[in-house]
Amino acid sequence: LKLLASFVPVKMTDPAASKAVMERIRKVGNLLATLKAPFLVLADDQSPERNAFSGRVYDQGCPTLRAAQWKHIGNIVADAEKVANEFGLDLVFHPHVATYVETPEECELFFDATSHTNVGLCLDTGHCVYGYGDSVKEAEKYKSKLRFLHIKDCNNQVLEDARRNKWTFEEAIEHKVFTVIGDGDIDFPAFYRAVLKNGYSGWSVVEQDVKFGHTAIPPAESIAASLRYLRGVIGELGEAASAR
Repeated sequence: LKLLASFVPVKMTDPAASKAVMERIRKVGNLLATLKAPFLVLADDQSPERNAFSGRVYDQGCPTLRAAQWKHIGNIVADAEKVANEFGLDLVFHPHVATYVETPEECELFFDATSHTNVGLCLDTGHCVYGYGDSVKEAEKYKSKLRFLHIKDCNNQVLEDARRNKWTFEEAIEHKVFTVIGDGDIDFPAFYRAVLKNGYSGWSVVEQDVKFGHTAIPPAESIAASLRYLRGVIGELGEAASAR
């Protein structure tokens, strides 16, 4: 086994939390460097007010960030990048459900606010769909910044139920919004066709968010099935490329 990264959610929008944020990033960065992991995956921390609008950011009343808060995010990421560089880590950002950077538009605002840095994108296919994104389009849009992938599949019917019933992110997970890879509705052949066309050769981390202790399929079986499916997808794409 090889450790690739740690997911580091922090309060990116609150200037009062800046000291604690940087201490956390430094602490995790030191651990990752000690264990020779290459990536630090940064994200905004989940908040109750945004969790109440998970997957429904476009609904009336959903809180969004002010210009000053986006500027603060730019400053936080710049400071985080300095720490990551000290430890020889590649800093990437993970747009995430139930945070202030969930939708494609918010992702654009994030990269506008951090344009003075070299922060990359960790694209999570499941969170992308949950936030009304299209993973193929996002991979194309950010092909020069795409440096890490989190692979999840999504059951669109459960996602529709989550939006209609106004479930929190955790409630949607309990209802199995994320599936074994290949059992959901994300078009992974199209997704990998796009990222490979753009020259991506980095890591794909296979994930499945679940409620601990309430997994219908044992995690080892779920991951094994997901890997079989993904290897089949990549194999077919490779065969198609060789046949040309």
